[in-house]
Amino acid sequence: MSRLNTRREGQTALGTDNATACFSVSASVDPGVMPRIIELFAKRGLVPFQMNTCVTGAGMDDLQIDLQMVGLSPAETEQFAQSMRQIVCVERVLTSTKQTAEQARP
Repeated sequence: MSRLNTRREGQTALGTDNATACFSVSASVDPGVMPRIIELFAKRGLVPFQMNTCVTGAGMDDLQIDLQMVGLSPAETEQFAQSMRQIVCVERVLTSTKQTAEQARP
């Protein structure tokens, strides 16, 4: 059985840093939003490290998607965020980067 990687073979992370890009997507509830977001990564042969979704709001009409991807450069992170913002029903995409304590050491 093959092992599933979150990065394509031969693709390098930002230097030796494995920072985690975090995406927070707010959208209207629509069955096509989640597959369209995952498709952005799948087209590049990538699998998100973590993904959580929930339906919120008084009318249960808001979709919140939180997604993490290890090893994206800042330019790649922004490119993914811009692509997500173009998806129908997506209202807002926020990004941040996190590092483990080991990664933060000089």
